[in-house]
Amino acid sequence: MMTYIAIPSSFVLQPGIQLSVNERGQVIQVEPLNTVAREVLSDLHLLHLSVNTAVVLTVQHLQRLGYTYGTDRLE
Repeated sequence: MMTYIAIPSSFVLQPGIQLSVNERGQVIQVEPLNTVAREVLSDLHLLHLSVNTAVVLTVQHLQRLGYTYGTDRLE
């Protein structure tokens, strides 16, 4: 018996970062939706990472750049 898990085909992180993923949950495309996102992504290399890793790295980078608030840390 096979079990299938539905994985969304894309995620959008603010400020306007769209991650497209394949059926294995790997990032296959990263698209900045505005100029702020383009600047944020200039230092990140997210292709072929798991979507979980890509989201954590992106949020950590956004925190370092001052785009997020709070003291929670992602690991």
